[in-house]
Amino acid sequence: MQTTASLAHPQPSRSRLDGNGVLDLLADERLAETLRSHLPQYRERLYPPSETLAMFVSQTLSDDRSCQRAVDERIARSLARGTRTPRSSTAAYC
Repeated sequence: MQTTASLAHPQPSRSRLDGNGVLDLLADERLAETLRSHLPQYRERLYPPSETLAMFVSQTLSDDRSCQRAVDERIARSLARGTRTPRSSTAAYC
């Protein structure tokens, strides 16, 4: 059995796997290329597939597994980056 110390890229702790942490993991070029190769063509959406996946993983790992928390986290990320902020409705995500 390998220990975490012997891994080239140690796995992040659960506490770091919020939407930003999961998006960082999905941005890893090897994983991103694998995801892109399996995605069908899609239209431009408020939540593109990689972001939806990141939000969902973060949601399932959170103590508060609500859709509202996932969307609120996305709103906070948008505000911090100065990008278009989605509405607080969960309809587009859920």
